[in-house]
Amino acid sequence: MPSVSVLVPNYNHAAFLEKRLTTVLNQSFHDIEVFVLDDASTDRSREIIAQYSGDARVRVDIRTTNSGSPTAQWNRGVKMASGEYIWIAESDDYAHTDLLQTLVEILNQHPDVGLAYCESTVVDKADCHIRSAAHWSTKVDPDRWTRPFVNCGRDECARFFVIQNLIPNASAVVFRRHLYEEVGGADESYTMAGDYELWVRMLLRSSVAFTPEPFNFFRDHENNVRSKYNSSCKFLVEDYDILDMIRQQVSVPAESLHLALDRRLNEWAYRHLIRQPRINWRINWHIYRRACRSDPAIHRRLAKYWHSHLRRVKPHPNRFHA
Repeated sequence: MPSVSVLVPNYNHAAFLEKRLTTVLNQSFHDIEVFVLDDASTDRSREIIAQYSGDARVRVDIRTTNSGSPTAQWNRGVKMASGEYIWIAESDDYAHTDLLQTLVEILNQHPDVGLAYCESTVVDKADCHIRSAAHWSTKVDPDRWTRPFVNCGRDECARFFVIQNLIPNASAVVFRRHLYEEVGGADESYTMAGDYELWVRMLLRSSVAFTPEPFNFFRDHENNVRSKYNSSCKFLVEDYDILDMIRQQVSVPAESLHLALDRRLNEWAYRHLIRQPRINWRINWHIYRRACRSDPAIHRRLAKYWHSHLRRVKPHPNRFHA
């Protein structure tokens, strides 16, 4: 039985699939099985997958109908897996050869750690480095993610994950299969923040470990899920749902709660009020009603945002043109 089951969920990522699979199979940690899960792709993905089907470590699962949920493939793959650990290696990302070796060693050394993750580097579709993904965590704390740590997951949720998802890319994570199964797997009703919601439920039951080594390469392009949330209110609604879930499970410090509510308001105002060429009042009314349930002080927060930020932010250039 292999130690690690690697899941490669794919949908129309033929342009990136060869590099993904090559960097999985060339890991310095060799005790793996690999499940390539194609979600009814319409591009050349199947042709590329067929090139790797002769490798004894690789099993292929091809759906004829798209699941409609990014995390449905995760649940499908984990049910097939036999490894103690799971690595969800998204098909448009790639990895340093030592990613698995490093994260598996951490998990072996710390039996209470349910998931371990590394730092990521953001790359474009041509593999050019754009920036370190550390810019995301430094918004919360400029120093904490510059060094390795192990922490109680409940404390991590209360002080940090309540503010935002601090694992911006699933490909940077290796977790224990039994923990995933204990929490019931990924919630497929979440369409934009399913990874965030899953990490929180796992952390509420286990400790977490982080290493600042940038072994994961997270691809930012126009066809990934993250790039599609700007025009949808779904991400923010799910974001507030996760905030409330954390508050129901742990005591959140006042400072962290303040930052969490401010961050969600800033996302809403910037993406749906400022940067849109035309304000969609239906979407914004929906977000407002959802925000009110989590934030009784939403009106004061909006007023503060107006005085502190709004007058300094330029609206979309087409806002006042027909």
